[in-house]
Amino acid sequence: MLAGDVVYSAVDEKPKSSPDLARLQDMAVHPDVTFVVDHYTEDWDAVWWARVRGTARMAGGDEETTAVALLREKYPQYESHQLARVVAVDVTEIRGWSGS
Repeated sequence: MLAGDVVYSAVDEKPKSSPDLARLQDMAVHPDVTFVVDHYTEDWDAVWWARVRGTARMAGGDEETTAVALLREKYPQYESHQLARVVAVDVTEIRGWSGS
């Protein structure tokens, strides 16, 4: 979920092998992250992707409360799930491409 220059991603309460997730440990050691978001459809004119780079951290306090509200507004399925933690990525670069 993009809000301003920050991307928020929830870690929900679904069963995990450990609450100490490897991806969160990696993020703490190497906070510079890159991820790709894409949209595929049979109509190639509507295909697109975006590569996002930024610095990851755990959201806390008022920011976490706001992020949870935004995530629940965008993704109604989160209403019935406890969101254990929220990852915040301070965006430094967005590059993209579209078929049209």
